[in-house]
Amino acid sequence: MLTEQELILKFKQHPELQKRVGILKIASEINPDFKNPHIIGGYLRDLVLGVSPSDCDVFFEGHIKYQPGIKECIRAAEDELKITHYHDWEFENTLVTGVTDNLLENTIGYYSNHTDHLTMMAYDGHGNLRIGSSRTLHDLETRTYDVRYQGMLIWTIFRDRTFYSVLAGVATRGLYLCHKLGLNPSAASEELFRRFEFHFERLEDKDKQARIRYWNKKTKNLKGVEAILEKYDVKSLSF
Repeated sequence: MLTEQELILKFKQHPELQKRVGILKIASEINPDFKNPHIIGGYLRDLVLGVSPSDCDVFFEGHIKYQPGIKECIRAAEDELKITHYHDWEFENTLVTGVTDNLLENTIGYYSNHTDHLTMMAYDGHGNLRIGSSRTLHDLETRTYDVRYQGMLIWTIFRDRTFYSVLAGVATRGLYLCHKLGLNPSAASEELFRRFEFHFERLEDKDKQARIRYWNKKTKNLKGVEAILEKYDVKSLSF
């Protein structure tokens, strides 16, 4: 069974992750309003599963939603460390977008919007790892994709999405991740995938188009995606 200590060692020995940690540490010193930055979720998941991440999400404590000066302090930190600029940073001030006034509670805790357990990890600018779900280590080791309905509630209630929109959106993302990462969907996930068409047909046209655009963007360079759509009788996402 994968342990937290093994994961910490893996992250400490990963050169790209440590570069980013160094950048965040210096950036938060340059800009005091860029408080407590944490690398979240998908970036860490992909490192564990041996896949190159497509972007790097960073949550931090700030005072306004679209806080100025964040990218500038990141660039300054990269320059100070003589690191070629990364262009895949994504930043979110979780004290504004989250439910509580606690960063970790909003990002990997009870009130987080994660819709699976694989991404419920946070790694801060000092190299500290925090894991938000007892399922995370198990699902990483077994490459299991299991839907987290508690996260769906946050999308529905606090992110102003309809019930059907959330169900269709989570299924779209889950189908993509299971194919790309070779994940094993849980029984609950497979049930959600099989009900995709029922949920999709109840969406507004603009929401339908958003799901299709997301699917096409994420899978355009992947081979064999039709197989997973056929397996769960998903027709609306077919090319």
